[in-house]
Amino acid sequence: MLRSKGFLFPGLLTLLLMLFQPFVSVSYAKPLSMGEEDGREASSQASGTALASRSGSLKNDHFFVTYKVKAGDTLFELARQFQTDVNSLMAFNNIADPRTLRIGQILTIPKERKQAESSTPMSVDKVLTFHLTAYTAGPESTGKYPGHPAYGITSSGKRATEGRTIAVDPRVIPYGTKVYIEGVGIRTAEDTGGAIKGNRIDVYMENLGQAIQFGVKKDVRVYILSSPNS
Repeated sequence: MLRSKGFLFPGLLTLLLMLFQPFVSVSYAKPLSMGEEDGREASSQASGTALASRSGSLKNDHFFVTYKVKAGDTLFELARQFQTDVNSLMAFNNIADPRTLRIGQILTIPKERKQAESSTPMSVDKVLTFHLTAYTAGPESTGKYPGHPAYGITSSGKRATEGRTIAVDPRVIPYGTKVYIEGVGIRTAEDTGGAIKGNRIDVYMENLGQAIQFGVKKDVRVYILSSPNS
C-alpha cells in the first residue's frame, strides 16, 4: 500500500465536509391552457435563439459537461452546484419553464475552461466539494524509499502515475472512478491513506517540491464522472 506510512501534510486538515444531499423535490409543470401553450411556444423559440447566441460566443474558453437529472434535482440547485445561473441552463437546454425537469433528462452545462484544463466533453454523475493536498511516492509521504518492493505501488495495486493517480476515501469515491477536479483536471481514484477520510483528496505528484508548493486547497469542486455503462 503506497500510503501505509507517513503523510506529507500531517494534521493540517481535520474538518471533513458533509456530502451534498439533495433536499428539494422535482417540480412538474401544471397542465397548460391554450393561451399558456402559445406563450410557452414563444418562450421556447426565444430560448433557442439565446442558445445559438450563447454557443457562438463560447469559442475555446468553455467546455461542456452533461448531467442526467435525478429525483430531487431542480434547475436552481443544479445552477448552484455547477456555478452557473438558471437562465443559462434554460437557454442551453431549450427549457421554457424551470419547473419542467424530468428524471432522466440529459442537461448540457457550459463550464469555463481554466488554463491547462481539458476541453473534452464530460458526463457528470454528481458534484461534491473536497479539500485537496498532494503527495509523492517517497518517504515523506509513504515511509518507503526507491528499491522497496512496494515503492510507487498504490493500495489498488496500480503504479502511481502523475496526471492520473489520486488518493481518496474509497467509501466516498470507489477505486477506478474518474473525476474532474477544478484547477487540476481529470484524475482516477487509485490510492488511499490513513489521513484520507471523507471529502479529502490527495493528488499524486512525482516531485516533492511541487507537492509541497501545491499546499492545501479547500472547498474545491469535484465532478464525479459517469461510468461508460451508466
